[in-house]
Amino acid sequence: IARAERERDTARMVSEFQSSLIAEADPARHGGREFTMLEALEFVLPRWEVRLARDPPALAAVLDAAGGVNIALGRAAAAESHLPRALELREQSEGGASLTVVSTLCSLARCLAMAHRFGDAHGALDRAASAVRADHGEESPQFATVLVAKGRLLEDQYRWVLAVPVFEQALLILAQHPEFVEARVEAQIGLASACRWGHRRLSEARQLLRAALASASEWQGSTGTWVQTAV
Repeated sequence: IARAERERDTARMVSEFQSSLIAEADPARHGGREFTMLEALEFVLPRWEVRLARDPPALAAVLDAAGGVNIALGRAAAAESHLPRALELREQSEGGASLTVVSTLCSLARCLAMAHRFGDAHGALDRAASAVRADHGEESPQFATVLVAKGRLLEDQYRWVLAVPVFEQALLILAQHPEFVEARVEAQIGLASACRWGHRRLSEARQLLRAALASASEWQGSTGTWVQTAV
């Protein structure tokens, strides 16, 4: 019960942090001047760091969210300033094999790949895979999400042929866990791209994109629109 309450409190803090970013970016708060999400993040985050200084798990979650915003904005260096701190705090408070640690490792790998530090990115994902393998096994949906991240990293390196079996393994696992819709959509899109560019299997790529579109109809997110355009 205590753990569940702790997780709810942390989730609430992250939600409040995200809401504060949106509110700060409102031009009405700045005399009508456009205020970017980047400016809002740089303004809001220091206050949250002070507020949560004595609550490491919540601070780690907020730093992880800040890293995600920077990744979305294409700011790898800024994300890298947040994610290692989030990782350290989570490892200290939750242990190295927790799913939040694994999630941060996957985000860190994405950040490192954006900076073309592919060796370090693979190292982060190897750590994530080892942690999930030890606690949940290789047939778990958590392991599949790490495989999806691995496949994306291989695609970032244009290693399409190597990415194909990674995405295929992820989809085999996720077929047993239909509730993990977002991961399935990402794996289907990834496999479609790998088939298109690695093996030139155009018809299979189109089928996979149509399957991803069907999956995306179950999941409310921007991916659905992107898949529809791709098809």
